[in-house]
Amino acid sequence: MRFTWPEELDMVRSAVSRFAKDSLSVSHDDTKPFDAEVLRELGLLDMVWEDDPKMAALVLFELAKADAVASLAVLRALNQAATGSDGLGFVSKDRVVSFFAPATLAYSAEGAHGASGFEPVSLYGLKSAAAYMGNQGAKSDTTVSWMHSALALIFAGLATDALKVGYGYANERVQFGKRIADFQGTQFKLAEMSSRTDAATLLAFRSLDAPEFAEASRALALDAAIYVTDEALQMHGGYGYTREYRIERLYRDVRALAPLLGT
Repeated sequence: MRFTWPEELDMVRSAVSRFAKDSLSVSHDDTKPFDAEVLRELGLLDMVWEDDPKMAALVLFELAKADAVASLAVLRALNQAATGSDGLGFVSKDRVVSFFAPATLAYSAEGAHGASGFEPVSLYGLKSAAAYMGNQGAKSDTTVSWMHSALALIFAGLATDALKVGYGYANERVQFGKRIADFQGTQFKLAEMSSRTDAATLLAFRSLDAPEFAEASRALALDAAIYVTDEALQMHGGYGYTREYRIERLYRDVRALAPLLGT
């Protein structure tokens, strides 16, 4: 799927996409922690999402297509810059509603390079947090909606990554003398994976202009990410559960990220 963006947005998208492809997606090694400083060098950790919500969301999407953990690191920084919160949470003038402790994006000494390598923390549902904020005004509503959309794009990016991995493997793996991508059953699966990924991506981007769709976009994108990673893993057979294949990490990541912002 290709979108047409204004020139300035497209320049940012292209730069982030090239960076993600060259620096983030070259390996699925999870024996070493993710170094967020590489994102700071590009200025991605210094953005303020309220200055340009679409640009910030587009950056998250492009990063998530290569590494959902990198995208989460930027999301945390965006929230921190906008609210002053040290965790991934929302802040009003007189109170903080934290969804994740700062340790969420930190690794233990044996930490893995992947979302499932996060320190375990307690998660709080979005609806409860929104109710807790009470009548904090439109800014809080805007923040909640944008966070839903941002997470939807992270999930959509992860689904895009899994679709690419599944498609690539299906065109490499040979069974009964031909690629498994040539079997009609596999083609049905790839078509469904592609349609769900595209639908999730479209709704996520639409929700940036229509915040009433924000929560639905997150739910749809999460469902798509879980479905696509699962189907891609099934295409790999037993190999999909081994760390030699990228899909193993993507499957762990989507399961670890599923509780974000509650149910």
